[in-house]
Parts: sequence; structure tokens; C-alpha cells
Amino acid sequence: MPQAVTAEEAAQQVLSVFVKTHRIAVGDSLTGLTIAMAFEDQGLNRLDMEPGMQHAIDEGWLELTPRHSLLLTQKGFDAAK
Repeated sequence: MPQAVTAEEAAQQVLSVFVKTHRIAVGDSLTGLTIAMAFEDQGLNRLDMEPGMQHAIDEGWLELTPRHSLLLTQKGFDAAK
């Protein structure tokens, strides 16, 4: 059984999808489906994805766009590990 991660750890996993997996630039966005597929491809727990995305939004690392995709901010790019 996979070990539970904190919301911050899950947010870092989401940021990794943006910065490392897809090499997204600041101001560009990904859909939730794209993030979910990357989580599956990397063997990450999809149940961690939602709290991770919400934490990243709360921290100002990602912004929800009017089209319901997630936009990477400079703060999020800088926070990515």
C-alpha cells in the first residue's frame, strides 16, 4: 500500500509534472487530465492529486484558468524541486 503524502508533498509532485515531465514555462497551463495521466505514468497515487493541486493553488504556485486548466506561476516554477 502506498504511503500517504502531505498536501505539500503532493503539490510538489504536481509541480514536477509541470516543470520536469512536460517542461511547462511560466504562464503556460496543463489540464487536470494531463496531470492525472502523468501521475499514473509515474506510479503516483491519483488520490493525492486533488489535495496537491489545491495546495499549489492556495500557495499561488498554480492558478485555475477560466477554461479549468492550471497555469504555472513564477512562484510555482521557483518552488518546484
